[in-house]
Amino acid sequence: MLGFGAGTVARKLRELVKPEQIVGIDLDPIHLSIADGFFECAEGCELVAADAVEWVQEESAEPDRVLFDMIVDDLYGEEEAIAVRCAPLDLEWCQDLAKLVKPGGMLVFNMIEPRKVAHLPPMTDATLRAQFPYAKVFRMAGYENRIVAFSGSALEGSVFKSQLRDILRSYPRCRGVEQRYIVSSPKR
Repeated sequence: MLGFGAGTVARKLRELVKPEQIVGIDLDPIHLSIADGFFECAEGCELVAADAVEWVQEESAEPDRVLFDMIVDDLYGEEEAIAVRCAPLDLEWCQDLAKLVKPGGMLVFNMIEPRKVAHLPPMTDATLRAQFPYAKVFRMAGYENRIVAFSGSALEGSVFKSQLRDILRSYPRCRGVEQRYIVSSPKR
């Protein structure tokens, strides 16, 4: 997970997806300390204090690089109380990320600018489209944020619905939230 922050997303991933391990990269060691101290992210997570852009560039250049089932790009910082993207969403960046994804794996982007979704390189580049032929965009009504998932394996809507039901069982106060989620398959 690139842009691990304080670990709130990782905690939910552990709860819902149950990965064997999460590697969390964050520039700010204080965020990682909070993640470990408050969200108990040290268990099942490898926390790395590093510049995620440099980390990806170095790892993707290694001939014996480690491959991941999923990479989540959530690289935002804050400038004058406004979220600002910390890494370019250009072709070179997406190619470097793709080199770190196992065949059939997923590349996921948190997007705060919905108009840029159609211009993401996995939407426009033939090589990336071949590696990630399946795509889904997740959003909630009333919010600008988009979660864009590209996958080498089919993304089944029934799995998402099942996970939402699990959330409702675990968090009854969230009842009704499933009606606010909008899932779409973008035109590519």
